[in-house]
Amino acid sequence: MIKKLIRAFATASILGSLVARSAFAAITVDITNNGADSTNDVTVSATTTVVAIQNNSSDITNTLDASAKTGKNEANSNTGGAVTIVSGNATATTTVTNTGGTNTATIGSPSVPTLTTTVDTNGDSSTNTVNLTFDALVTAGQTNVCKKVNTLTKKARTGKNKANLNTGGPVSITTGVALATGTATNTCSPNTLTL
Repeated sequence: MIKKLIRAFATASILGSLVARSAFAAITVDITNNGADSTNDVTVSATTTVVAIQNNSSDITNTLDASAKTGKNEANSNTGGAVTIVSGNATATTTVTNTGGTNTATIGSPSVPTLTTTVDTNGDSSTNTVNLTFDALVTAGQTNVCKKVNTLTKKARTGKNKANLNTGGPVSITTGVALATGTATNTCSPNTLTL
């Protein structure tokens, strides 16, 4: 949680009845028609509050299953010729990419209000004081929760070719390649807060 406090204090010692109109960022004070030797004090307080809260939650669950199988061919009980078994290659690839949410906030400082004071038609030796107090409170908070669960199962099987009880010729068995790969990439994005 970040808090930023800005205070502007202005005092004008001018020469006495209060009419204060507060349209924020523009404040007008009129001091008019007061008697002689009067003392007139005007205090204007202006406060602005800016609250910015950002919450971001990412719950990522990945279940990946990569399975590659080749083989299990059979050539049995052949007579009088060549027996050849060639198993092909088997490839299984799984890829998943997740990106969590991002918080971005840019909060500028509130502008200090302008003060316009009018002193007119006051009695002799009147004393008039105008005080302006401006408070700006900026409160900003960011929360980013990222939960990741990745389950990756990879299976690669090859072989189990059979050539039994063959006669009268050569027997050849070539077993292919079985490859199973899996990749899970999770990215939890950052928070950016500018005051």
